[in-house]
Amino acid sequence: MWAIKTLVLRGGSTTALPVTLVDFTAEAVDNKYIHIPWETASEINNKGFHLMRSTDALTWEALTTVPSKASGGNSSSNLSYSYDDHTVIPNKVYYYQLIQEDVDGNETPSIIASAMITSTRVSSMVCYPSPSSGDITIAVSLSDISPATIEITNLLGQVVYSEELSGDNSFQKQIQLNSSGQYEVRVTTPDKVFTQKIVVLTK
Repeated sequence: MWAIKTLVLRGGSTTALPVTLVDFTAEAVDNKYIHIPWETASEINNKGFHLMRSTDALTWEALTTVPSKASGGNSSSNLSYSYDDHTVIPNKVYYYQLIQEDVDGNETPSIIASAMITSTRVSSMVCYPSPSSGDITIAVSLSDISPATIEITNLLGQVVYSEELSGDNSFQKQIQLNSSGQYEVRVTTPDKVFTQKIVVLTK
């Protein structure tokens, strides 16, 4: 059970609960994962914590169970805990809650913390020249290192060029197209797609 300072009961009385939670937060780290730290000031008969996650604060899933660091579940000094959630996607808010469990099986939920990582992978993509005699350059600028796929299709939707790229923040690709026509260049990353149409006029 929790206490953040004191718990006010009906009738105006107060009582301190067996586990005093002094901090529970969630924070994005480098827009790659969410760090969830919490700290207790005291624990009495505490078995541990179930860390729950939700995307709507209504339906919850269990991420992990963290046993109490207190000897025998009892402590009168500050104890720190944390968990890193790497199974998150950009631009989605994640809610977190602790379920504290006593040694006798009683469970008490904590307050709710939330965090979100944002999409910052692709900054820009440009293809030139257009019209082209067949030689085109694809320039992509990435604000973070992430994999990318280049795909070029003709008006029939047929793929005439495809390549997987990874491990760089920016790149330029020189590509030769041998047939006249209109093409679509598509650059795909894990969280965004850039497209541009080009025209090729060969001799």
